[in-house]
Amino acid sequence: MDLDNSEKISKFQFSNWFTRKIKSMSSSKIDSAMRKLFTKFDTDKSNFIDRKEFKCVFTWLQYYFDAYYQFQYMDKDKSGTVSLKEFKAKANDL
Repeated sequence: MDLDNSEKISKFQFSNWFTRKIKSMSSSKIDSAMRKLFTKFDTDKSNFIDRKEFKCVFTWLQYYFDAYYQFQYMDKDKSGTVSLKEFKAKANDL
């Protein structure tokens, strides 16, 4: 996603990545994922997401993407894994 290795992801880069991810999924997988997410955040089981629940959606998304970016930051060799060496080198920055 971080095409220029700046350790930052622009809205444009994120948008391109997200679009590619969605396009690679079948419509039934997208529908299934959306239903699961909706059910997860519809905590009062009203079949609606109220303002409080909606705030939780954004909090969760923020946490997810923060974790994703931190992983990308630590995975210096872009192997898709973080070695002990990479972890030690970046752990103090967290």
